[in-house]
Amino acid sequence: MEDPDKYTSVRVWFCKYRTLDAISYFQNLKNLVIAGFPDPSLVAISRLTELEYLRILHLPKITSLAGIEKLKNLESLSLSTAPSWDSSGKRTEVDSLAPVGTLEKLKHIELFGVCQTGSSLSELESCSSLVTGRFNKYPKGVAEQFIEKMGLKNQFVPEPVLE
Repeated sequence: MEDPDKYTSVRVWFCKYRTLDAISYFQNLKNLVIAGFPDPSLVAISRLTELEYLRILHLPKITSLAGIEKLKNLESLSLSTAPSWDSSGKRTEVDSLAPVGTLEKLKHIELFGVCQTGSSLSELESCSSLVTGRFNKYPKGVAEQFIEKMGLKNQFVPEPVLE
């Protein structure tokens, strides 16, 4: 693709790429939507420091959110398993939510089927800018208690404003 710096929004939808490393060339991205994330880490995405909106649907190889803490401009984050996983009860288990907890500008979060080992949301309590949150596949009461404690609205992440 010519001149990746001119793009501010990209959608990659189940393209069966072996890797999305090349996405890191799009340094001016503000909005990124990926369905079918093939990589085992978020390294390529961590280089996109201008991102404000990130939605990843189906990230089966991810076990760590390390690298996401570099997205200091991120305001909206949605991570979810494939809809087919929902009915089967499958989930993507990550070692920690702490990298997300460092995102000072984060206002909106959805974690659908993406859960921390131990099923706690406490590592997100440092996200003082949060306004909305939605979570599933957490034990009964965990999400509700977190939403109440943080004073969040139980709403979906709003769609990005495309330029």
